[in-house]
Amino acid sequence: MGRPRDVTDEEIVTTARRCFLAQGVHIAVKVIAEELGVSHATIFNRFGTKEALLIAALAPPSTPPFLAALKEGPDERELPVQLRALGRELVAYFEHIGAGWAALQAAGVGLEKLLARGARPTPLQAHDALGGWFRRARQRGLLGPRDPKVVAWTFLGALHYRVFQASIPNGGVGPCTGREIDAMVDLLWAGAAPPAGAGPTKPGKPPRRAQA
Repeated sequence: MGRPRDVTDEEIVTTARRCFLAQGVHIAVKVIAEELGVSHATIFNRFGTKEALLIAALAPPSTPPFLAALKEGPDERELPVQLRALGRELVAYFEHIGAGWAALQAAGVGLEKLLARGARPTPLQAHDALGGWFRRARQRGLLGPRDPKVVAWTFLGALHYRVFQASIPNGGVGPCTGREIDAMVDLLWAGAAPPAGAGPTKPGKPPRRAQA
């Protein structure tokens, strides 16, 4: 008998996610183990239960991948350019976690079990970080006199709902396209752009509105 194959937790999680999404959450752990070339005991030794494996493979990450960039930005590019790029990243993220969340619901894993992991829910992390991103943009005169939290809700809400709409079975709506993201950014920017001649503002104080 040959030496048992070494497998990392990341490999197990990646393969489990692919199998759960392709074949359904009720497939046996043995099927995943066969894909990996290990025994199903190896997987249970790592994760304990199938439910724990489901959560590890399908739940949103404890920290969204775009969080670090949001906390550092915005950069020197025009804000709409940055928002178009950010919009694409957010849509890809929403599509990723949406597929996993739907599968977890099918498996009977409720929101309370995901929240029990202790991490701040990723939608709240995303809103906090994006709100800070818009606040810094406003302080630098790159955003008009709008509440950064409201701008963040508007941007995240539009993108998230569009992804949700595409996930409805037989809804007749395809995946969100880059053109649609650009149109959302244009609409948001029409109401959030800074007044002509606006400059940087002091922290916490919005720039004065331009006189009519």
